[in-house]
Amino acid sequence: QMALLTSRGDRAYGVLSPPGFTHDTSPVLPTDAELVVTGADSAVAGDNFPGGLILNGTTQYASTPDAASLDPGSGAFTVIVCAAQTPFAASAPWASKMNAATNAGWFILTSTTNTMSVYIYGVSDGVAMHDTNADWFDGAPHVAVFTSTGTAQAFYRDGTLVDSDTVTHGAVSNSDPLTAGWTAGPAYAPLNPLRGWAYYPRAITATEALHASRYLLGFPAYRMPAGPTCLYHLADDRCWDGVNTSVADLSGNGHTATLVGSPLSIGVPWRLSDLSRGET
Repeated sequence: QMALLTSRGDRAYGVLSPPGFTHDTSPVLPTDAELVVTGADSAVAGDNFPGGLILNGTTQYASTPDAASLDPGSGAFTVIVCAAQTPFAASAPWASKMNAATNAGWFILTSTTNTMSVYIYGVSDGVAMHDTNADWFDGAPHVAVFTSTGTAQAFYRDGTLVDSDTVTHGAVSNSDPLTAGWTAGPAYAPLNPLRGWAYYPRAITATEALHASRYLLGFPAYRMPAGPTCLYHLADDRCWDGVNTSVADLSGNGHTATLVGSPLSIGVPWRLSDLSRGET
C-alpha cells in the first residue's frame, strides 16, 4: 500500500501489486498501481485537508492562560495566525491578548468592509495598521503576521508587507489569555478553518514572515522562524490529535492551549515529524 501527500494538502491512497513474471522476452516485469484521489471520493473527502478547527463565531475559540512570557512589555514581539473566514463579518478577532477594561494589549481582527486590522495598545501610544483586500475573505486560509520592535511595526498578508507604522507604544501588558477566535468584550470570529497561531518575543524579519506564511499554508521546504514563546499548528499531530480539547505548544515552553465551546474539527492532523522540511 502507498499514500502520496502533496504539498498543498491533497492525498492519494493506493496499492502497488508485486511484479508478475511472464513467459515472453520482455525485460520489463509488469505491475499495476491503483490510486484513489481522496478529493474525488466523498466518503474520505474530509481527510483531504490539513487538520484545523471550525469556529462558529458565537461560542468557540482557543485559549492559552496568561504568562509573563506572553507579554512583551516595552520590547519587541510578533504574532502569527493562519485561518480562513468567509463571508466578511466585522469585529471578528483572529487572535488577541487584549484587556477591554484597561485598553491594554493587542489584537488582529476584521474592521470595516473587507479590511483586516492590527491594533496595539501600550501605556504610551496606540498602533493601528490596516489592509483592505477581499482576498482575506475568499474562503481560503491566509496568514496574518504583525511585528513590533517597540518603535516600528509591520503587517503582512501571506508574507507580503501590507502596512507599517513607527510608533513608540510603550509597555504592552495585561493579565488576559492569549486567544484565537475570541477577544475580551467579548467578540468571536467565524473561522473555517483555524489552522495555527504563534507568539514570538522578537520582531521577525520580512523573510521570516514569508517563510512562516508559506509553512502554514502547506508549501514544502519551509520552516517556522526559530524561538517562539508559543506555537500551535493544528495540522501537526504533535500539537493536536484532532479530537481532544488540549492543544500542545510546539515551542516546547509548555503553554498548552484549551479549545472552548467544543468546536468542530476539519481534516486530519498529519505526522509532520516524519517529513523533511529543510530551509530554502
